[in-house]
Amino acid sequence: MSEVRVNNLSNENNTGGPTISGITTYSGRHFFVPPQGDTASRPEDCEPGSLRFNTDSAHLEYFRGNTIGWTQIEAEETAPLSGRYLRGGGYTGSADTNIIEFIQTATTGNGKDFGDLIRAQRHAAALSNNTRGIFAGGYKTGSSGSNVIEFVEIATLGNTTDFGDVSMGSNDWDFGMLANMTRGIIAGNADQTNIIEFITIMSAGNSTDFGDLVAGGRSVAGLASPTRGVMTAGSPSNGNTLQYITIASTGNAVDFGDLDGAHTNATYNKPSGSNGTRGLFGPGGGLNIERITISSTGNAVEFGTSSVYTSSGSSALTGNSDKLRMIIGSGTVSPSTVNTIEFVTMATDGNAVDFGDFTTVANSCGSCCNAQGGI
Repeated sequence: MSEVRVNNLSNENNTGGPTISGITTYSGRHFFVPPQGDTASRPEDCEPGSLRFNTDSAHLEYFRGNTIGWTQIEAEETAPLSGRYLRGGGYTGSADTNIIEFIQTATTGNGKDFGDLIRAQRHAAALSNNTRGIFAGGYKTGSSGSNVIEFVEIATLGNTTDFGDVSMGSNDWDFGMLANMTRGIIAGNADQTNIIEFITIMSAGNSTDFGDLVAGGRSVAGLASPTRGVMTAGSPSNGNTLQYITIASTGNAVDFGDLDGAHTNATYNKPSGSNGTRGLFGPGGGLNIERITISSTGNAVEFGTSSVYTSSGSSALTGNSDKLRMIIGSGTVSPSTVNTIEFVTMATDGNAVDFGDFTTVANSCGSCCNAQGGI
């Protein structure tokens, strides 16, 4: 075998290059630079399969013949199976906090500082797509509720930035929230309203009317697939109803089924999550973790239990999921607030196991993950 090393090959007029036939192997380990140019300079009458980089679209494209011409090579972004989980705000047992902490869901370990919410508050609900985390509403001790929506870029540590406002009522806090890649859903509030509103996650602005819940309340727990959102009825007395919406449309929620009957008054700040197919609603009031199949309807069935949040005084929990694990905690195990983090494996029924601890002890926090099942 012989080896030839050259910087340039062309014909004598510099109008073209030689034809390389047979099986040709490029041994460079770093990159191969194809021809490039803008859309206007696309050549014609090329060999089908000819490859170039279009500087206008910033995509590779290939020639499919004179009838079809040049076609862009599409690359679809795939949502990750695991990612970064944020927990923001909450009540420490003596004061509200504005601290946001994060964990990496694929590992185990303790929480780390991410940044701060605009103000110290509890009951700031959260949602996310694969890049942006949204926190909305919140109640500050000795002050009032807040209808402010704020956001962070999940990949980058830092404080939240103003996004817009929720507009459903006078007590615009203690929402239920869920999301797919494009749209965020905000439902219920501290007034136990049945209103549903939505935002476009990548476009700052105020929320817009979506429709109504079957049963409205505060602390609605929500989860999603890319197409469907499923929510509890909330608390304190709206029962064990589950309801669903189609996220891409607008309209009223439809009955889905029921949680276990014992959950009638135990839906206050329930953790929830999904892997896109299976949805989990976590413990509340010492009750078990339950599961549903999002694409169908029907009653929830038992999944497992928590090892920490088991007593009847367990409440004000937070939790969300990536596509592999649902994270549970922190929250209250009466009479104390604890910072314990647990997780379950989404695809396999079973009990929660230890993950680590958050640095800040707090309950009634908002949480989101950039690999949740709605994306």
